[in-house]
Amino acid sequence: MKKFLPVFLIILFVIACSNTGLLKQDYADNNFDVTYVKANLEFLASDYLEGRDATSNSEKVASQFIAGELLKYGLQPFGDSSTFFQNIPFNSRRLDESSNITFYDGDSIVAELKLGDDITTQAFRKFKQECMNTPLPVVFAGYGIVADEYDYNDYTYVDPKDKIVIVMPGEPYSENEEFFEGEKRSRYSSSFSKAAAAEEKGAAGVLIVPSDEYMAYWDILAKRAVSESLSLENSTAEPGIPIVMISPNALRELLSDQEYTLEDIEQTIDAKEIPEAFELTKQASINLKTIGGGKKGRNVLALLPGSNPALSNEYVTVGAHYDHVGITDDKIYNGADDNGSGTVAVLEAARILSEKRNNERPVIFLFYTAEEKGLLGSRYFVDKGNLIDEIMVNINIDMTGRGSIDTIFCIGSDRQSSEIDNLIKQSNGESVNYFLDYSLSDTHLFRQSDHYSYAEKGIPVVFFFDNMREDLHQPGDDVDKINFRKICKTAHLAAKIALNTANLDHKLVSDVTAE
Repeated sequence: MKKFLPVFLIILFVIACSNTGLLKQDYADNNFDVTYVKANLEFLASDYLEGRDATSNSEKVASQFIAGELLKYGLQPFGDSSTFFQNIPFNSRRLDESSNITFYDGDSIVAELKLGDDITTQAFRKFKQECMNTPLPVVFAGYGIVADEYDYNDYTYVDPKDKIVIVMPGEPYSENEEFFEGEKRSRYSSSFSKAAAAEEKGAAGVLIVPSDEYMAYWDILAKRAVSESLSLENSTAEPGIPIVMISPNALRELLSDQEYTLEDIEQTIDAKEIPEAFELTKQASINLKTIGGGKKGRNVLALLPGSNPALSNEYVTVGAHYDHVGITDDKIYNGADDNGSGTVAVLEAARILSEKRNNERPVIFLFYTAEEKGLLGSRYFVDKGNLIDEIMVNINIDMTGRGSIDTIFCIGSDRQSSEIDNLIKQSNGESVNYFLDYSLSDTHLFRQSDHYSYAEKGIPVVFFFDNMREDLHQPGDDVDKINFRKICKTAHLAAKIALNTANLDHKLVSDVTAE
């Protein structure tokens, strides 16, 4: 009997590994069956789907296809009225292309900054009208930060009331963790924080200079400026002051004859000093015209029930947005990587887990619409549902079909929960053994995908991302450039994290608050 024991143990090991879907060697060799992800993506990112723009007919076709796949896998509908769909009412708003910001020197027009070229904004925000079309004084307010806990105020020497404020990106340089958290980026560096400070001080509008990170996406931001914006219907948000990004080149010209030029300001910042606030000799008028109406869209939701009834009210969520940006100038933006890859990865994770059905807690699979319009599908799910207090974690996949098959960017888990971060590393080591790159976790990208809707509620999150830039929101984001094995690899990792979380002997907690 003893001589056969090793063989018997090997057989048990093989059986145990097969129950996870792949053998460890298969993971190491990236030996994945790409049949499902390839077929699914070739349809979702085909010209027939016309770029899957939110609220379009192609969005409905895509959502119906996703629901059909989930039904094949034996998952339960988790949307409205026992369907797979969560219906969402939207307000549609578009900025007229004639929108602009005009600068005056006395009665003379000295510059007209055009939407999409020199300035960008989005129409989803309701603007106060009293500041429109009227020349107003302009002030430069440094970083535009008011931080009482650091005894810091960029408005000490300028009064922004009823004026248009220009602010720089970032925050004061510091190596002291007790002053703007040292070298770590604080919440005061965000554009939203700067805009809120300006509005609280009575400013009529704010022009924000984009950071280098945002400038890398200027073409995308410019395209969005003249595209349809959506907002959630019945939003209680009050109209606010216009928030506009101004290109450094436009600002450089406007400041060329002022007390401080843009070069002066940049040299001060490079010297790790704080730029001085001052009032410009020019005036400016903000002229934003919006056109609007009502539209409908929908998320796709499916449930894999858990095996332990005592844990039926604790949910693991795995999601991706399935919308993209549609058609522009008769060119179809198929969005194979963004985010067809994430969509089919979540479908594959659903298929893997549905075959085994060894999860104690229930797992919700979510496919969001209108991520490209401002994370609206995930916000609707988080805000309108009654499950938010029962959700343990959100695993978000947004672009995973490009780049090295050995690496994936891991964003947010180290900011939200040390426990989920450790669980991700454990799950990764037990399965696909990616190199998890955390270098983008402390950038604006943390706020740029659907996991952030959960992070704002204090829920542990992780965002897997390939950081493809060359074809981002371009017609070249097509299936022929996709690495299907990498999609499968990410799907297996997401499934492993979901399973390990679902089978914990306690509920995950967040030990960090999103900023």
